[in-house]
Parts: sequence; C-alpha cells; structure tokens
Amino acid sequence: MRIVKVPSLKSAAELTNAFASLGYDIDANESPGALSLPYTGWHRPIGNRFAILPMEGWDAEADGRPSELVRRRWLNFARGGAKLLWGCEAAAVEPSVRANPRQLVINDATIDDI
Repeated sequence: MRIVKVPSLKSAAELTNAFASLGYDIDANESPGALSLPYTGWHRPIGNRFAILPMEGWDAEADGRPSELVRRRWLNFARGGAKLLWGCEAAAVEPSVRANPRQLVINDATIDDI
C-alpha cells in the first residue's frame, strides 16, 4: 500500500483515486459542498464548516512557550481555510502536569507568547 500525503493531491480526481487505492468508493468532486457552507447554529456565524481541533504537539519550547514550529503550524492552520480554529493545541496549566516535556504550557509566564 502506498501512503499518499493529502497536500500532494492537486485535484478532486486525485483525491478520488487515493480513496479508491484504499478500497473506498468515495467520489470527491471539485466542490466541498456542504462543508463550504456557513454554520449559523452557534452564537455567531462561522464562515464554513471546516474546523481545526486541539491536538497535542511535541514541539513547544522546553519552558512551555510556543516554538517556531508551533507558530508555523498555527499559521498554516489559518492559511488552510478552516474558519473555526478551536484552540489548535492541547496545553497544560503548569509544567508539572504536561503529558510530554515539549507540550505547550499556558500560564502567567507564557500567556503573552501564546
């Protein structure tokens, strides 16, 4: 099985073929359809239904501040077109409770950098 990186796909046809190579019969057309429609069921409208949810990165600075890699990831999230960026990063509230030594920490010492 060949692993396909999603950013390498340049058309809906290439995405459809990638699905087929994995055994799925999913026709990706040129329009994202319902995902591109605004969502209005929240307290304010969201421009589309694409969302970035929190994930745990292993690339913050040792003191819990965002590294250049974290900043670049956040910028790429914003460039990707999703209109709802929901935190984008799992963060500990103090260094002693981090899940890994490079997890982001949000507290008085790091908040300005975040």
